[in-house]
Amino acid sequence: MAERDIIMLKQKEMKQLHVIHKVLEGSLTQRQAAEIASLSERQIRRIEKRIEAEGDKGGDSTDHGARDPAGGFLRSS
Repeated sequence: MAERDIIMLKQKEMKQLHVIHKVLEGSLTQRQAAEIASLSERQIRRIEKRIEAEGDKGGDSTDHGARDPAGGFLRSS
């Protein structure tokens, strides 16, 4: 049986992921997606590229503002 990853997304990220999938299937333009998701066209291109490379987990913003105890930002690997 194929393994499946569980991806934790915020509501906003789920909307962005849905919109990007519409761009990838050709039913929305990048400009339309940017307006719907309240992002710039450049941000849409970046997210689209990440999703093409990494799959749906590329739609997750990797830094949710988590900080380490020393006050710096934690990096997701």
